[in-house]
Amino acid sequence: MAKKTPIRNIEYERQKIVFNKFSYEFYIPNRLLKHTLECIIISVLNPHCFTIQLKEDAVEFDKFQKEINDFYNTIDDNQYHIKPEQILMNLCVICSDPKSSDNDKIWNRSQILDFDSSDNTVNLFYVDFGTWEEYVPINRLRHITDRFHHHQIFSITCRLAHILPLNNDNDQLTWTDDATNQFLAVLKQVIPEIELLSFTTNGCFQTNLFVMNSGQHVCVNDYMIHIKMAKPILNTTNINDDRQNCIQ
Repeated sequence: MAKKTPIRNIEYERQKIVFNKFSYEFYIPNRLLKHTLECIIISVLNPHCFTIQLKEDAVEFDKFQKEINDFYNTIDDNQYHIKPEQILMNLCVICSDPKSSDNDKIWNRSQILDFDSSDNTVNLFYVDFGTWEEYVPINRLRHITDRFHHHQIFSITCRLAHILPLNNDNDQLTWTDDATNQFLAVLKQVIPEIELLSFTTNGCFQTNLFVMNSGQHVCVNDYMIHIKMAKPILNTTNINDDRQNCIQ
């Protein structure tokens, strides 16, 4: 009598590997524009570049992330391993988190930004978190399946609207570490609310961000001006996309 193959293994075998995908389907919630919603801050570069996830999407994302982890922790097939000659710029891949345990690894969707053939390492962008990692050995990479690739990215890249950093000498807009730290501090241990105002052509949402502080509803945009870490501008659309991209 033939040995039965577990249903889970059959499902995994049906997963099609994709070798030539160079972008993901990003989540653009136009229906939510002008609405104020609870969100989770995933990562922060500065007040003009931070990544959020809407609280209403968190349960679905956690379920999807568990499916990815279960799949890549169960599958043991060399065809998922990535060879140096298969590395391409912007290639969509899966990468293991080095901080996770060998018995229960966490796997994240990512894109390859750069490849160093001298030591077989890559620089990666983690699309679901809006973060980067450099010098990642390719033995941490796996090919992504069609199903995991097609799932929308629910992280949203944002910037605080209607404000600029104070120090814009020589027309260079730069956020100081102090300004970014103050921005992080006001978000600590709270679930903020975000108002998505508009979507810019460089893939970023102009937003108002709100927190509760001592029972008061505080607009973080205004707070940054109040503590003299930013200055107001009348219309953020006056800053062209190239200029927006250079704000660090």
